Amino acid sequence: MIKIKSKILKNGLNIRFNKKNYDIKYPKNIWKKLSDENKLFLLDNISFLTTLHLPLFFDEESISYNTNEPLLKSFFRDIVMGDIPNFCSIEGKNTNEILRQFYNIEYYFNDIDARLPNFNYDFFGDVLINFTFGKESLLTFGVCKEIGLKTELVYFYVNEGETETRLKKILAKNFSKNFKQRFFMVKNSVEYLNIAEFIGAKQNFNWGYSNQLTEYTLASLPINVETGCRFILFGNEKSCNSYFFNNDGYKAYPVFDQSIKWMLMANNILKIISKGKISTFSIVEPLNEIAIMKILHKRYPDIAKYQFSCFPDNINYNGRWCHACTKCARIFLFFKAIGVDPKTVGFEKDLFKKEFLNNFSLFNGKTNNSLVYDYSGLGRDEQLFAFYLAYRNGQKGRAIEIFKKNYLKEAKQREDELFKEFFGVFNPVTIPKEIKNNVISIFKEELGKNLM
Repeated sequence: MIKIKSKILKNGLNIRFNKKNYDIKYPKNIWKKLSDENKLFLLDNISFLTTLHLPLFFDEESISYNTNEPLLKSFFRDIVMGDIPNFCSIEGKNTNEILRQFYNIEYYFNDIDARLPNFNYDFFGDVLINFTFGKESLLTFGVCKEIGLKTELVYFYVNEGETETRLKKILAKNFSKNFKQRFFMVKNSVEYLNIAEFIGAKQNFNWGYSNQLTEYTLASLPINVETGCRFILFGNEKSCNSYFFNNDGYKAYPVFDQSIKWMLMANNILKIISKGKISTFSIVEPLNEIAIMKILHKRYPDIAKYQFSCFPDNINYNGRWCHACTKCARIFLFFKAIGVDPKTVGFEKDLFKKEFLNNFSLFNGKTNNSLVYDYSGLGRDEQLFAFYLAYRNGQKGRAIEIFKKNYLKEAKQREDELFKEFFGVFNPVTIPKEIKNNVISIFKEELGKNLM
């Protein structure tokens, strides 16, 4: 049996597993403003949410906690179930078998009575943005400022020593100064519990971060109390709803907890906790990735120059972009497609050269640094469209030559379809009615402009 010991710290909470400590630690005085009952509620629920998968990692059938049974237990089990088909596809596992193993896990708690929250605070502020310096959070910030919403920013980081954290802290300092913006930094080493090799798991499942945004939703609540924000904003774009059918016939979502299906559930979770005072949505929900890039860099260039959405620590690179993964290739391509120099955000290499061709999913490249949108084929048509735009605006390189030879004919035949899909503005589900029209009008205005 796996044993989890959790406790409240003076500035956050601690989860102890296999003689190691994993913490969520807040800036000074943030945690103190929560009542003891809300601290215990978050301890119960975050402890369970971030560890309920561990029996699968270690071939165990049960797990025990020194906390109360969490109020949100059934929600959290559902989110894991929603992610299993995807990671079974990645690892070549049988979906039925993994679902059976997960379903049969026994959970034991110190007390079966779920503790209830009491977020009886005033929430009259506007938006708390989960801010990563990715294109989605940057565009979210720009739109919120333009339509008059007051913004607060929170960034969850894992390790002070990582290149990504170091660079983002530098960016955050400059960003805060330039835009007179408060920026809350929260240390969250609990995320290591998702990484099989880090915790010495027997089964090296590529589980991914199926619970990450839900964890951030709960972990953001002390910041909501501090700031009075009534909304928590995430950067979940249209492609987050994409799925494929795995080999066992199950729908597989690459990022299940970023899909609208789960966002609606996350919203219900927040409403249960706060009695309807706090909710969550995504401003970029109606857009595909390349449309987000175009709007961000054309309408908000002063904000756009901070863009950073790679994981350089994976290959020990000291810059914003590793230049070796499929995400770098995709973002580089989008820059070329919209006619913006990738050097403005720190790209140092020309990823259209021969040595980088395997990083483009359109070319069916094979690489160890591939992300699920690329190897699943879900991002194929967006890359076809982006290469077509890059070709039309005169970009050069080996990648463009291959596109012209093998894909240009298809792109021309599907031109209207591709423009409609990837520069379209789709009807949002989660954006509140009070701001929906203003948001949509900005998107349509910018995407309606001539690209060339």
